[in-house]
Amino acid sequence: MRFNYGPRAAVYLALGLDIAFKQGRGITWAISMLAWMGLGLTVANLAPLAVAKYREQLKLVHWLPEAVAASALIAAAFLNPYGNESRGYNYFVGLVAIWGFANAAINGLNAYLAKSQPQLRRESYVLLSLNLALGVLYLLAPLGAIPAVGFLGAYLMLAGVHLGISAASSGK
Repeated sequence: MRFNYGPRAAVYLALGLDIAFKQGRGITWAISMLAWMGLGLTVANLAPLAVAKYREQLKLVHWLPEAVAASALIAAAFLNPYGNESRGYNYFVGLVAIWGFANAAINGLNAYLAKSQPQLRRESYVLLSLNLALGVLYLLAPLGAIPAVGFLGAYLMLAGVHLGISAASSGK
């Protein structure tokens, strides 16, 4: 088990629930949710470093790429050049597609590096599949504004449940 799975699961589930119950607010609001997601994931990836007993067990390559990607997501969401709903839609769809493909690549790297840890490898492959599906969906499917935000919420819930189960597993 990786020690940042629990905090990451909490971020994904909290934002997934928030989106599920407030998705009608629009694309500009959804872009701000991406910024919150980036902030939460940056903190979740850095938090285990504050606990001294986990520092030796964490490999830099496992948490740093996602922390960097999450930080880039914060910057991209806060630098939203489109303040209105109509032009912000394409920006939102692009951000989510890029996040999906970037996170799929990060999980592919984690799966490759976890050759001797079959459970971590399986978890990385599940996350790779979810993120790749997210990227392909937002790149190829013609979604409306409400379904686009809804699918992001569904992705966050699925990833959060998977990470929560992985965090609670014994690691055998």
